[in-house]
Amino acid sequence: MTPTVITPSIGRSSRRSVEDGARAKISISLTGEAAMAAEAIAREHSITEGEAVRRAIAVLKFMTEEMARGTVFRMQTPDGESERLKIVFT
Repeated sequence: MTPTVITPSIGRSSRRSVEDGARAKISISLTGEAAMAAEAIAREHSITEGEAVRRAIAVLKFMTEEMARGTVFRMQTPDGESERLKIVFT
């Protein structure tokens, strides 16, 4: 079975240092698709759009760290089949 490929786009234009646990205000521009996704996630989970973005970043950080350790992610489809996810960051 061919793995499902997920290719989130990660911007690399700005780097700044923030102390662990500190809050920082960062302005970002989202594509229409990303903005609509943030709105939908916020509505579905009764959270703010900012919190939806923070949670997405936390998931991305976790997945990046796990992939660096060699972790393989799998997805179970509704029919019970297991499919390997190939996640490519561009």
